[in-house]
Amino acid sequence: HAFREDCVESIHNGIEIPDATLSKPKAGTFVIGSSGRLFQVKDYPLMVEIARTIASTNVQDVHFELAGEGPERPVLVSMVQRYGLQDRFILKGHQDDMDTFYRGIDLYLNTSIHEGIPMTILEALARGIPVIAPAVGGITEIITNGVEGFLV
Repeated sequence: HAFREDCVESIHNGIEIPDATLSKPKAGTFVIGSSGRLFQVKDYPLMVEIARTIASTNVQDVHFELAGEGPERPVLVSMVQRYGLQDRFILKGHQDDMDTFYRGIDLYLNTSIHEGIPMTILEALARGIPVIAPAVGGITEIITNGVEGFLV
């Protein structure tokens, strides 16, 4: 059975727009952040691999923060320790105050294998934080490559 087009409505995720863009006091450190449930589909090990690659270039002022909890946490802790990234990669756990989290980052990184329209990307964009994300699912509906961020 087919649905009639005039009977179908798409309802996209939405968020409240913050009153003002949050500004991070610049202290010389560039922070790449991400947040979400620590599940395989989010591919946070890729974020650790990116941190490892950047650390191998000896750039000292790039750090990573990941907010969230979930079953993949032990895998991520192990990777951070194995690669010696304890001073560069912070697993922040569950955060009640996401405004403070977003205030502390300069770039939002999404590494998901597939997504709908992620609330975390909407929250980052609403705060003026550029986003790097995969060109999958609904992400391509909310980010124009080279405008709000970059699709990979």
